Formats: sequence, structure tokens, C-alpha cells
Amino acid sequence: MEETYATSEAVARENEALKKREAELKERVLDLGTQVSELRKDVTRLERAEFWDRVIREIADVMPEDRWLDATEIMRLLPPSLAMEAIALDRALTPGRIRRKMLIRVEWERYFELRVESGTRKEAYRRLKGWTGALGPPRKTDGGA
Repeated sequence: MEETYATSEAVARENEALKKREAELKERVLDLGTQVSELRKDVTRLERAEFWDRVIREIADVMPEDRWLDATEIMRLLPPSLAMEAIALDRALTPGRIRRKMLIRVEWERYFELRVESGTRKEAYRRLKGWTGALGPPRKTDGGA
């Protein structure tokens, strides 16, 4: 009888230890679920950022250096597939959104320059002179001297 009692005590202790371990694992699962959720948000944010960078590169590729265009004219130069992708990934591709994305690049002196007509405040953009891609215009060298 004492042996049965000792065995039941051991089983009870083991059962309590397993319940404690189960509670710890459930808490860990909740923590991991939160981490996965945060990582998904990060991936979504990075996908959107990459997409808008690609839109800007596409605009720079199709935009002339010698002609000023407003955001609506720029939008007409873009392939329709970009507009559909914008809706699927983030938000609709509109002249206002293009304008905002381009203004960021203008502020950082990347890709485009801005002209604002004084009377109408109408904005127009053109590709920066000599701009050849994401790395910017070619640098002048002194011939290795």
C-alpha cells in the first residue's frame, strides 16, 4: 500500500510539473504569435516601400530631362500594371500620391527637380539632369590625378 501511495504521489508531482510546463508553453506560443504578427507587419511595410521605390524608378525611366510634367501627365506615362499592383499592395496610384512620393525625392535631391509656377502654384517635375539611376548622376572625375 505504501508503494502505491508513493507512486501516486510521484504521479501527482509529475502531473503538476507537466501542467506548469504546459502553461509556460502556452505563454510562449502567445509570445511567438505576437512576434509573427509583428514580422508580418514589417514584411508588408517593406513590400510597400520596395513597390513605391520601383514606381519612382519607373517614373525616372520614362520621364524626360528636358520637359516639365505635372503629376497627372506623369501618371499617363506609367504602365497600367503599376496602378493595379498599387491597389493590390497598398493604395491606388493617383496623381496626389505620385506627387507626394516625388516631393520626398525632390527634397533629398534625388531623381527629380520641381518647378512651381508663381501665379498658379502649379507644380511640374522633370528628371534631374544626368540622372542615370538609383545611384544618381555620374560623378565627375579628375582623370585619376
